[in-house]
Amino acid sequence: RRFIQCDETNPLFGFHDASKQILVPFADYADAQLGAVISLVKHGGLTGVVLKQQKDQWLVDLNHPLAGQRVNVTITLLATEAVRAREVRVQRLRKGDGTTYPIFGDWITMHVEVSHNGKVLSSTRAATPLRYHLGFE
Repeated sequence: RRFIQCDETNPLFGFHDASKQILVPFADYADAQLGAVISLVKHGGLTGVVLKQQKDQWLVDLNHPLAGQRVNVTITLLATEAVRAREVRVQRLRKGDGTTYPIFGDWITMHVEVSHNGKVLSSTRAATPLRYHLGFE
């Protein structure tokens, strides 16, 4: 079991950003209520919390409701499962020179394809290759 506390200096849901409070016409969201979470369909589909009514407009906060707040996270590992070596297949597209290998700190660019029982589950082939900084998360 692991306990992680994310406080105001490193918030799990990001820092609260006052510039993410916007005014929207009351008429567009006449059914809204103070404190309610609403979908701003007419304003890009964003979601926000109604803070207050100002004349003919609602003030809506687009921040995550827990932005800037202290949040405690408890992670409990329930199971681990070893991957058998035969389930992992490396397909070399080009043979290396046998003497040059990436080292800690190098950037590696690669395509990754995950398949199971012959069916491709995920692939970067149709997208931008994956870039990985070796030795870093």
